[in-house]
Amino acid sequence: MIFSHKGLLEGYKCALKNIGMSVPDDKTLQKCMGPAPKISLKEILKVPDDKLELAYILNRGYVYTKGYAEFDIIKGMDSLVKELYDAGYKLYTSSTKVEWICELCLDKMGILPYFEKVCAASNDGVTRYLKEDVIEYAKQCGAENAIIIGDRKFDIDAGKNCDIDTIGITFGYGTKEEIKEHDPTYICDSVDEIRKILL
Repeated sequence: MIFSHKGLLEGYKCALKNIGMSVPDDKTLQKCMGPAPKISLKEILKVPDDKLELAYILNRGYVYTKGYAEFDIIKGMDSLVKELYDAGYKLYTSSTKVEWICELCLDKMGILPYFEKVCAASNDGVTRYLKEDVIEYAKQCGAENAIIIGDRKFDIDAGKNCDIDTIGITFGYGTKEEIKEHDPTYICDSVDEIRKILL
């Protein structure tokens, strides 16, 4: 978790408005950060099956043309990435955003060169879209002895399912209660706490 992607939330708002559904409060929308988009649309936003594909297309349309550039870096995470790289860590992403969006965002932040490989949902949105799929892909790309840093239960659960240690952070989209409930290997309330564990 390096950046808060406001544009993804706007993508869900755009999709709901254009299929005639009301937009829920921000607390509900933030639950969409973590799962794959189709899962968020169906299970969290309750888009009916007959409108699900259209909602997905509208969501992706907004994100792919505009929303991908609407984000804020979590304060201190860009510095931490460089410190980890300088310390000899091989860094990988494990995002359910598609690869080209992750690459653009990391490049815009100036930290793309520090990553060994951008591992994310496949650009076709079909062959690899679950968090577990992305982690297993990262393992195949060289991240065998990995630890995942995440701010949602999906990150923690997927890490456990893939037999890797997890750092749950409480300053992203998920709540501290959610992180605690899913019992990561470590819980960090700040970037400095991550630094103390890894460096």
